[in-house]
Amino acid sequence: MRNPLGSFLSVVTVVGVMLTVVIAKMEVRRLGYSVYRLSQNERLLQDQSRKKTMKFAQLTRPERIENYAQARLELKRAHQGQVIQLVSGRLAFKH
Repeated sequence: MRNPLGSFLSVVTVVGVMLTVVIAKMEVRRLGYSVYRLSQNERLLQDQSRKKTMKFAQLTRPERIENYAQARLELKRAHQGQVIQLVSGRLAFKH
C-alpha cells in the first residue's frame, strides 16, 4: 500500500512545478513585450534626434545666417580691413 501523504506530496510537487513553468513562461512573454515597447520607443527617439540634428544644421548654415543678418538685422558684408581676428594673443588683420 502506498502512503497517502507521499501521493499527496507528489501531486502537490507536480502541480507546483507546472505552475512555476507557466509563471516563468508568462514572465518571459511579459518581458518580451516590454523589450519590444522599449525598442520602439528607442527608435522613435533616435528618429526625433535625427530630425532635430537636421533642423539644427539647416538653421545654422552660414548662408542662412548671412541672409538673416542682411535682411532682418540690416548688416552689410564686411569690407577689406574691417575684420580683426585675434590669433594666439596677437592681432591678425584680415585683408
